Amino acid sequence: MKRLLLFFLLFIFAEGVSASAQASSLKAQPFDVCQDMNAYDPWEGWNRQIFAFNLFVDDYFIKPLAQGYDFIRPDFMKKPLNHFYNNLHEPLNFVNNLLQGEWKRAGDSWARFFVNSSFGLLGFFDVAGDENVPEAREDFGQTLAVWGVDHGAYLVLPLYKPSTVRDAFGEIAVDGFLLTPWYYIADNNDAMGWYYGRLAAEFLEIRADNLETFDNLRNTAADDDSFYALMRSLSCQKRQVEIYNGDLEEDMSSHFEQEFFEDQP
Repeated sequence: MKRLLLFFLLFIFAEGVSASAQASSLKAQPFDVCQDMNAYDPWEGWNRQIFAFNLFVDDYFIKPLAQGYDFIRPDFMKKPLNHFYNNLHEPLNFVNNLLQGEWKRAGDSWARFFVNSSFGLLGFFDVAGDENVPEAREDFGQTLAVWGVDHGAYLVLPLYKPSTVRDAFGEIAVDGFLLTPWYYIADNNDAMGWYYGRLAAEFLEIRADNLETFDNLRNTAADDDSFYALMRSLSCQKRQVEIYNGDLEEDMSSHFEQEFFEDQP
């Protein structure tokens, strides 16, 4: 099953990058990249069907589950749990920062993991953050972008966030299986149930933390068709901020406001 998943993602990656070579004008300005990517949605029919499926599953299963979890979860545990899951990402942050040549950010990631795993009680407390060691969140999709790999076609996968060929390949196949140490630790100890259970628990935590935010965003769109286009644009622009390590954040915020909220009643 794991090999089939990797083969599928490799195939999609190769097909998408090959097709997106037609849109090689994407090396201009970041906002132009976003606009071009929104136009370059060759699998839009498939993407919209999967997007509708994801909304259906969220409405009738994931959201109610997240609401129930949010109801029973003590408020004082919200931050510690977020810190814990963030700490589990630090080894990936470290590796991807190294691969991007971001030596200081890699050092920060290593320091955060060491300090928070020990003095922060397995990461439940962000001791490193209290000492002004910032989080440098990275993934292999961002690494590929830094290496000059085009984002490829826009892609919506079942029960996964809106993405692109490059980023889905980088985050699922490479980060999820090849780079993360937790996959190998679980595999060597026949504890894959723990590994996938942890991923599911982290997803539930994120969904519970964003109940109101997601509802507000969905209500901004006139209907689900408009919501698809909105998510496509926002996910692209958010990705640009991440790739540029936040350097575009101020410009992006004003761009969001102008494009999506200025004309709302």
